[in-house]
Amino acid sequence: MISLLIALILQTQCVAEDSGLNLPTDPPKSTVDWVAPGFYVVYSPRVFHPYAPGNVKMTVVPLGLDKVLLFGTGYGDTILGDRPPAEDMALVDHVIRDCLLFSSTTEIIIVAPHFHPDHLAPESVHALRGLGYHISTIIIHEGDVPDYLDRSSQWYDGPYQQWTVQDALAVEVVSGTGCGNKLRVWSSVLGEVSIRNRPEHTAGTMDLTIAGVTVLGSQRNTTCTPSSVQRPAHGNW
Repeated sequence: MISLLIALILQTQCVAEDSGLNLPTDPPKSTVDWVAPGFYVVYSPRVFHPYAPGNVKMTVVPLGLDKVLLFGTGYGDTILGDRPPAEDMALVDHVIRDCLLFSSTTEIIIVAPHFHPDHLAPESVHALRGLGYHISTIIIHEGDVPDYLDRSSQWYDGPYQQWTVQDALAVEVVSGTGCGNKLRVWSSVLGEVSIRNRPEHTAGTMDLTIAGVTVLGSQRNTTCTPSSVQRPAHGNW
C-alpha cells in the first residue's frame, strides 16, 4: 500500500484539477478533480437537468493494485447536450491508467448510488468493457431491485441500451438499512471505504464514505444525521 501511495504522488501524466480550488460560483465542471492522492472525481456533464446542477459525480477510488471502486457511471444518454457515455468512460480510463497508474485490464467494482440512469447506465458499463476493463461486480441495493427488473417504472428519457446477460451475472444485491449500517467495507490507501443505505431519493439509495467524506447517492440528505463532510451527487466537489 505504501509503494502504491508513493506512485500516486509521483505520477506525472495525470490531468486533474485540485478540488480545493473550486468556488461556489464556478459553472458545472466536465473534467476531473482530485480530492486526495488516489481519490478522484470525474464529472459527467448535462446541459439541462430538471432539478440538479448540470453534472453528476463519478468517484474513482483504488482498492488495491489493479482494482478500483467506481461510485456512479454518469449519464447514459446523448440527448439535451450530454456528452456520449464513451467520452465519460474515456476520462475514467484516464484516471485509472494515468492517475492511478493501473492497467487497462483493471478490475472494477461498480456501486450504484441509486438506480436511475444518470447514476447507473448500461451504456457506460459496456463502454468500460470495450476498453478492456473487467467489471467484476455491479452493486445494487435490494430497495432498487424492482426498478432494475422493470425499466419502464423508472425515469428514462433517452434511448438506453438494455442490460445484458453478462451485466446480470455481475450484479450483486446488498441488503440492510439504517444510517449507521455499513453494507460493504473495503480497504484503500486512503483508509476504510464503505457504503450505507439511505432510503430517500429511492428505496435503494446508497452513500459512499471515504477519507472522512461522504459522497451522497442523491442530491440531498434529510434522513440521516451527518457523520462526516457531505458532498451531493450532482454539482462540483
